[in-house]
Amino acid sequence: MSSLARLAPGQTLAGARWDYRIVNAIKGDNSHQSTVYKAEVHPRTDVSDSPNVIKTASSKNESAMSALGRKCATYRLPGVSSAPCFRKLYDEIDDCTLACEWLETTLGDLRYRPEMRIYAIIKACLNAALASCVVLDDQGYVNTDFKPVNILLSGNETIRITAEVGDLGLVYPSDSVIEVQPYAMRAPEVFLGHSCNGPGPVWAVAATLLCWINPRVWGIWDCPHPVLNEAWCMAKIKRLFPDWELPAPGGRWRTSPSSSEVCQVYESRGGTHVSDLVCRGRDAKSGGAAAAGGPP
Repeated sequence: MSSLARLAPGQTLAGARWDYRIVNAIKGDNSHQSTVYKAEVHPRTDVSDSPNVIKTASSKNESAMSALGRKCATYRLPGVSSAPCFRKLYDEIDDCTLACEWLETTLGDLRYRPEMRIYAIIKACLNAALASCVVLDDQGYVNTDFKPVNILLSGNETIRITAEVGDLGLVYPSDSVIEVQPYAMRAPEVFLGHSCNGPGPVWAVAATLLCWINPRVWGIWDCPHPVLNEAWCMAKIKRLFPDWELPAPGGRWRTSPSSSEVCQVYESRGGTHVSDLVCRGRDAKSGGAAAAGGPP
């Protein structure tokens, strides 16, 4: 698919195994680089399972094309395509277009309600997400994009809830990337400048579930200015984990490569102290951040 303009409701795409009739675009949380469409599948022969989602990227969007390429490469890693914790990749229609499995909804689209089957949903999500971490870690990779809209769900009103990890476009070799993961799901050591490795995705899985239950706890919600986003998120972590060591003025704390616990390895670095940024943000809000539910 050379151009996104070719995809429109009612159009039929010819894939390697199936034909796909485009139904409509899936909005998600507006953070995905690819464009996702729901599709009707027209099998050429009788099949027991078939995809109903088309993911496409503009050939002019280098970042989106790279993510699509990483997604395909990840499915080729040993154990990934056969693992039930991942959504299935069915068809590589062309360099820009993939056909994938789709379940009924995502965790992000499922509104949290206290009376729903909370523990069953959480258990299904944890089983799938943590199993996916193990599969990728065995190959030396990490998923840096855990978030509610990337957890697919079906049967959430039944006793057989299915959960799958849905987007592998930001899977990288472990310890190869820094400043990754969505703000609300970012691990403490990644905030402090360390590359993302095994413990980082595990933190993100837990944060994903907490953000589903209460999206205000983590992340940039109620941050007074974008320049304070990172410091604001760190202050929220500090509020819940007061023993967490934050950077001193002019320097940055890092974490041990072999542990998720923050240790005191100091690297000289110029810059503004994170606590100073948080204080500025607090002063910028009338009445203080604490009154609005933000970090103290």
